[in-house]
Amino acid sequence: MNGQTPTRRWLLIALMWSVLSGMDALAGNVNLDPHSAANLDEVRTVHMSLDLTLDFDHQTLSGSVIHRLQWLDDEARQLILDTAHLDIRKVERWQDGWKTARYHLADPDPITGQALIISLPQRSDRVRITYATTPEGTGIQWLPAEATADGRMPFMFSQSQSIHGRSWIPMQDTPAIRVTYDASVRAPKGMRVLMSADNRPDMPADGVFRFNMDQPIAPYLMAIAAGDLKFHAWSKRSGVWAEPSVLPKAAREFEDTEKMIKATEALYGPYVWGRYDLLILPPSFPYGGMENPRLSFITPTVIVGDKSLVSLITHELAHSWSGNLVTNATWNDFWLNEGITSYLENRVLEQVYGPEAARMEQVIAYRDMMKAFAEEVPPEDQPLIQHLEGRHPDDAPSPVVYNKGQFFMHTLERVFGRKALDRFLKRYFDHFRFQTVTSKQFVLFLDRHLLARHRGKGFGKGEVMKWLLEPGLPSHFVPPRSTLLEAIDKKVNLWRRHAFAPEALNAYKWSTQEWVYFLGQLAPRANPEKLAKLDKAYGLSASRNAEIGLAWLPLAIRSQYQGADEAVERHVANIGRNRLIIPVYEALAETPSGLRRAESLFAKYKHRYHPQTVLLVQRVLQEARQP
Repeated sequence: MNGQTPTRRWLLIALMWSVLSGMDALAGNVNLDPHSAANLDEVRTVHMSLDLTLDFDHQTLSGSVIHRLQWLDDEARQLILDTAHLDIRKVERWQDGWKTARYHLADPDPITGQALIISLPQRSDRVRITYATTPEGTGIQWLPAEATADGRMPFMFSQSQSIHGRSWIPMQDTPAIRVTYDASVRAPKGMRVLMSADNRPDMPADGVFRFNMDQPIAPYLMAIAAGDLKFHAWSKRSGVWAEPSVLPKAAREFEDTEKMIKATEALYGPYVWGRYDLLILPPSFPYGGMENPRLSFITPTVIVGDKSLVSLITHELAHSWSGNLVTNATWNDFWLNEGITSYLENRVLEQVYGPEAARMEQVIAYRDMMKAFAEEVPPEDQPLIQHLEGRHPDDAPSPVVYNKGQFFMHTLERVFGRKALDRFLKRYFDHFRFQTVTSKQFVLFLDRHLLARHRGKGFGKGEVMKWLLEPGLPSHFVPPRSTLLEAIDKKVNLWRRHAFAPEALNAYKWSTQEWVYFLGQLAPRANPEKLAKLDKAYGLSASRNAEIGLAWLPLAIRSQYQGADEAVERHVANIGRNRLIIPVYEALAETPSGLRRAESLFAKYKHRYHPQTVLLVQRVLQEARQP
């Protein structure tokens, strides 16, 4: 595993467990978040009231937020909030009316922004901040009408996770707390505004929208969007919002959403959030999805016509239990959100679409994870518990927090059985509902309610700590298998050993997952003449399936197959999802000529990208320029 003797490894586990157990500040109410300046041990926000105006001409969101406070320390006389690139115009405290409060902004930090320090010598239970966003903020994207699907209205949307919410709301931007909120938002008439709250389809688009979220959520789940949006209902509690031309396709692609909700409820308990709706965003959305409560934000890149990419919906839905209902206390414990959710996603996918669909997703996730461990993620970043102090929490390696996290849960299922693990998870969600948890709390709860009840299985805290604290995968892990993908392995062997016609693959009815797996086995490069024949037979460069594009285009670039050049430009021009375009830029940047082309394409299309995506591409190009 990591070159240590068994004795030294167990000593390390014992030492790390003692350290983990001693982190009393992270055991219940979290007093310290390395990515927040908020004085959480002294005072906490319990409710926010937003009064905002959307200005598309100047691309600003302005207004005020009122923080209702809970004081925890009788001696405390200040409130510290997180901000980033905000124009703070006024701060007031409630004292028989609104009175001016003294404040100052700390020196900016390149990761966490600027702390807003408010002096409250006479403590108040309410503070109001009047402010406006600025173009440098990373939490909001403004799109002109021509960058939308229908070109009728401009569009804006937020992306608060992980610590970008502070660039559109001055707040205690940490998953360590939970808040309720209400909002009044003004927008141009005819435009629809939505938030991670109660979105009523019958609310008139008259220029003023009012929202209420009466269930406490982590601040990174604050979300807002506005544009030319229409609604399609699947059931009394679920539906989809999208631009008019996109709505029919989205309604068909995701029509099984209600089935997914019922399947998840059958496994893990009632859906407690009231409505579950989807919002289909423009292609520049930097992620696949974002689990904003009651309104998951979804990339249009998963609308491919055959439901082969709907596992994204099962993932965002599963967050309604894992992540939204029970939340990681700090970003070092991000696997508690994403790893458990990825496991739930796979279980629901199996319930709705069958075991083989779930197994294919597992095998692809395992292959991607092992490739990342070998090439990208250093050993010190491979334990489930991350150490992100001094780094941006967005840098948490997804192969670890998503894939290794889900394989830890699959291992618990293999050892203890599905029924036992499902009972444990249902109890876990119920016990910690509307709370934040740490890895320590999870392990203690796991030991009490699963491990201790099955001591004869020979799987205890020592085995658990290998997953949490050691790199790679423990020796007791059993890799997943898929019958369909094992058949693809035989096709790969034929491809490599024989100069046979691509038509002999008989891949005309392959699913997205089969194509992704096959092309991934050919990577990083293949014979360009053979790729040309493959492309001619199956039209891979012409495919509008972005997942196939992700597997095909870096392979074509590295193989110097020029027949995919137009497809490369179309891909980076029309997609802004980080996961789908960053590997393409990385492949281009590996050669001097490719780097020049990457720089040209980025200059041409970066205006379509989200601010977070721009920063990532800039990093790729900057690293490639270094000798």
